[in-house]
Amino acid sequence: MKQKIFILSLLIILIGTAFLFGCGSVNRTTSDLPGLKFISSFENGNLYQTSSSANGLYVVGLNGSFHEMGRQYGDLTKEIIPGLYRVGLDYLTAEGYTYDQISAESEAGYQLQYDYMKDLIDGMAETSGLTLEKQKIVANMMGSLFGCSGLAAWGDYTTDRSVVFGRNWDTVRGPFTSLSKYVSIVVYNPSGYNHSVVDINYLGSISPQTCFNDAGLFLDLQNGQMSDPTTNPDVKPTCFQLFSFMLNDGSLDSLANDFANASTNMGLIINAADNQNALSYEWAISGGKSRGADLPGILAATNHFVDPRWTDLPPINAGLAGAFTLERRANLLALGNSDKGSIDPQKMMEIFDTTIPTGGATFPDNIVLQTYYQIVAKPSDKTLWVKSRGYSGWEKVDLKLLFQ
Repeated sequence: MKQKIFILSLLIILIGTAFLFGCGSVNRTTSDLPGLKFISSFENGNLYQTSSSANGLYVVGLNGSFHEMGRQYGDLTKEIIPGLYRVGLDYLTAEGYTYDQISAESEAGYQLQYDYMKDLIDGMAETSGLTLEKQKIVANMMGSLFGCSGLAAWGDYTTDRSVVFGRNWDTVRGPFTSLSKYVSIVVYNPSGYNHSVVDINYLGSISPQTCFNDAGLFLDLQNGQMSDPTTNPDVKPTCFQLFSFMLNDGSLDSLANDFANASTNMGLIINAADNQNALSYEWAISGGKSRGADLPGILAATNHFVDPRWTDLPPINAGLAGAFTLERRANLLALGNSDKGSIDPQKMMEIFDTTIPTGGATFPDNIVLQTYYQIVAKPSDKTLWVKSRGYSGWEKVDLKLLFQ
């Protein structure tokens, strides 16, 4: 079912079309961890804040059943998420939506969730201070994107031959401008599932678009509707499916097999990596195609399909009319090739700090599209660096401290 995402009204105005989208225990110490400042604890969960820069990002460590993790999540963020709710609701009502419309759409989104995620949202509402209706609004409010860029490097391109992955999360300027402090890293250690999973997202959003699991698998979701603008209302939103894959998959092969045996609700590009390899799954309503490296050891993806097996794809515009998808991908490949042999996480951060006018993939501050947050992942080390652009620096999170 195609979800209507409220915050894309501005995208409709500016771009002319809506792009939809949107186990054990954690470390129970009640003290700081390397790079993380301890804030609070509730039941079997902890809340931290990164300490690499003055404006740290929230890191939430959860453990148990999804209902138990929801209770932990709600209590740990009860002083934070209500502020996000108010900012988001103010934006939507200013755009002309009524509370009843917002609530109805959020209920529809909730009904599309897997049962375990419904349990999570229900648990959050028990302890967050928000009603279940409001908790559903928060869960559904942030699941949208237009844009995004990804670059994976390994082999001869990296200093130790293991994968380093960089990713930008982009959408139209406006909806997320006041939400930069809510970019967060949420670590789920669920009982009864194969793997712990990290969701890098806006706090309280239950619409995963960048995930990392304790097997060292990383994936990100990018809009692909320039190449396939159709939608399938009968398919569960793909972002929900991806989280389910990551709960169960322990290898890149099994993840690729899940892609091949599932359907998407809209045109998407899913990039995935382990510590030795990466792939890009160009996913159309009619089916998907998995492609590997552009050159041995490097893979770049933006918002259009590039596998040569596709036929009759819509033409892609250059410049702003095409959201700079052609330029962003070409720039990433050029930067990756110029840094061949020297790419490590720090170099990948430098690549993603490079804006489009200066030869990179990050949107500058003076156009209608904006890069809101950025991620660099090192699967072999189970380490992330996350930057909320214009708010934080590159914040390092050692997931080994937070996984089971």
